[in-house]
Amino acid sequence: MRERVRVPELLGARARGDNNVEDRFLTQLQLRNGVYKMTERHRFDDTLDATVSHANRIGAHRVLDVACSSGISTLELATALGTREVHGTDLTIEATYLERDGLGWLVDADDRVLQVDHPQWAMTWSPGKRELATHPGRVAHSLLLRALRRGLRSFARTQVSLISSEVAAASVEIHEEDAFEPTVKGPFELVRVANFMNIFYFSRRELLALRDAVVSRLADGGVLFVVRTHHDRSNHGSYFERRGSRMVELDRVGAGSEVRELITR
Repeated sequence: MRERVRVPELLGARARGDNNVEDRFLTQLQLRNGVYKMTERHRFDDTLDATVSHANRIGAHRVLDVACSSGISTLELATALGTREVHGTDLTIEATYLERDGLGWLVDADDRVLQVDHPQWAMTWSPGKRELATHPGRVAHSLLLRALRRGLRSFARTQVSLISSEVAAASVEIHEEDAFEPTVKGPFELVRVANFMNIFYFSRRELLALRDAVVSRLADGGVLFVVRTHHDRSNHGSYFERRGSRMVELDRVGAGSEVRELITR
């Protein structure tokens, strides 16, 4: 397992334009909802031709990428689509880095710890089994540091974007919002939900609520693409068309979306 990237290392890499270090940081960063911050580059390349075809067929102008993580896949989608208005949304796009005496805490807008930095290493807010087995001392130390932070004052504060710097330099607009309580107004002719709307993250009731929230912003005649990458890196998803109050499956990538019955209920 590669060492986690400390926030000062991330900031230094961004200043140098080193996207590899930034990718490592964002790929390893886990948010409080259990979702990792970055989907790997080119993960959805094999779906882009079909997505562009659907967009061209319906003359899509406004495009929405829900739960877009670091936004890198949104940028790849926007590049494939060409001159269209593309928006991405995610739960957390900004964080604050609190630093004192070489120790650091990356916290979200609700002051919840996302990562703890030690001068020699970094630990995510929720260490996995591998980290617990490999570095039990670090895990214990990181939990102690999380508790210690509450009693400290006079932190140096730095705002840290959790969006890829390449996206920030492009024309793609990224917004912070809860997918269950959307704030970016529709309608959108094309909506993609990638690696988010699946049975491993949410209960059936939550998936139905998410479905309603997503469809509410989809134009009549618009297309919804729900896709998930399996462990073998193959993509499986479905394209749906909104016809009034109904959602109709148009075609599939791979085996189709595992939640298609909920989408078309």
